[in-house]
Amino acid sequence: MRCCFNSVDENNYSRISITIPPLTSSSYTAIRCDSFTCNCNIRVLNRHDYLMLTVSETPVTIYFEEYTHLTAETFAELLNERLIDYFIHCDVDNCNRLVFSCEEMFYFNDMTYNVKLLIGLYAMKDEEIRRELVRAERVDEELFILEIKSVGMYLSTPVLNLVSNIGDASLRNNSDDIVNIQSCNTLLRINNSFSPNIPIIAGGDGQVSIIPSGYVSGAVFILVDANMHQVDLLNPMYISLTLEPVSSLVTQ
Repeated sequence: MRCCFNSVDENNYSRISITIPPLTSSSYTAIRCDSFTCNCNIRVLNRHDYLMLTVSETPVTIYFEEYTHLTAETFAELLNERLIDYFIHCDVDNCNRLVFSCEEMFYFNDMTYNVKLLIGLYAMKDEEIRRELVRAERVDEELFILEIKSVGMYLSTPVLNLVSNIGDASLRNNSDDIVNIQSCNTLLRINNSFSPNIPIIAGGDGQVSIIPSGYVSGAVFILVDANMHQVDLLNPMYISLTLEPVSSLVTQ
């Protein structure tokens, strides 16, 4: 049986909640995601995102507006607009990494997940940032420099995953998530070259999951990034599923 669904909640387009009648011909059902499509309009910053830092022993918190696609240059401009009163300047080096400079000592205290991706600190744990390990270094008597070692991710991560609350949980090396990934199953891994406002199209290699037929009702499908954080889509996503009684499943 082939089923097609799309997200309808404009406040949460990256989640599809459905009710499919259980297949009565078998106690177990094989489910596979055959295709996934959405326009690449991903909100990478929202009004809840912030960056906390300390400048010359003075705590500072800056907030952001909503944005979709950013580049290193446009994000550096956003930072400079918000840090100008604290005499911190952000540049982009030849490798597309951010470089912060100030005449006073400064360091980062905390930041939201979205800001961490954009700045390029996604390899650091939150606890490391809160321990003030992201700290500027003195380069001469009048200047402190903080060079970010990684290039920021300005359009989410290059790999996305469609996960579900049905099926066996997949093994992952990242448990720092906001969607209870331990109880979710990866149905489809989406490898693509993402461009703003261009369709993301994936399919054909979805994982087959065997579940009790009664579990099909109340299924939830969520689009998450490579770190298993829910993606903030600004338009619907569309999926097609194949459901078969296990007895009719042909092993490839």
